[in-house]
Amino acid sequence: MTYSFPQQRATRLSFGNMMSEFRQVIGQFPDKRTGQNTTYCMQDIALGAFSVFFTQSASFLAHQTAMTEAKGKSNAQTLFGLQAIPSDNHIRKMLDVVPPQRLFPMFEKVFNGLNELGHLEAFRALDGQLLIALGGTQRNTTAQTTFTVPGVASKNTAMAKPVMRTRSSPR
Repeated sequence: MTYSFPQQRATRLSFGNMMSEFRQVIGQFPDKRTGQNTTYCMQDIALGAFSVFFTQSASFLAHQTAMTEAKGKSNAQTLFGLQAIPSDNHIRKMLDVVPPQRLFPMFEKVFNGLNELGHLEAFRALDGQLLIALGGTQRNTTAQTTFTVPGVASKNTAMAKPVMRTRSSPR
């Protein structure tokens, strides 16, 4: 599968704007459930997975439950707007079927915003090439996925590890 990141005007990169954009993207996630088995909406499930990066606990649910007991509210409610907090296992079960490509539009928005605001300049080297580490992106994939960003090209080496470089660099 190939996904191209078109040049678009960046939205403001505030936490609130990014969360709004993220909600739109995850609102398009497929939901494999049928019938009445919908205790948690897909947005709460995806936000629960994302918000674990903001905690320092092995169990997201346990951390948020302890915070609610101690302070009356949790980060999941105040920062991410979760209505209900699904268990770690439920999050994994529901998101395992969501292809990573569903998040490409969010990557595009963040990448374009950072680039437009000049925040990526510090990562340019070797004649202005933008260096982006993509380690681990092929580890659990069953199909070859290719994506392109304007001004950035990629190629696979003999070891099948992606190498990113600007389009102006030698091939």
